[in-house]
Amino acid sequence: MAVLLALQLAHERSPGCLAGLIPALVALLGGADARLRGDVADLLGVLGDARARAPLAALRGDPDADVAEAVAEALARLGA
Repeated sequence: MAVLLALQLAHERSPGCLAGLIPALVALLGGADARLRGDVADLLGVLGDARARAPLAALRGDPDADVAEAVAEALARLGA
């Protein structure tokens, strides 16, 4: 989780610097760890890349309530 925080800080200092990581981050949304899915959803919302919109939307019904909340917040940031 510390790595995700570091990525968020990097984005804040240099917006767009993580654009190449979006596909790898999206892939993490399919993992078994609910906490990781939620943290990645949050980060994708912060990054604001439209490529994350559809994969995030697919998680709206995630069985973990925290993940579903993170997804809803990320989609709101993306204007979805």
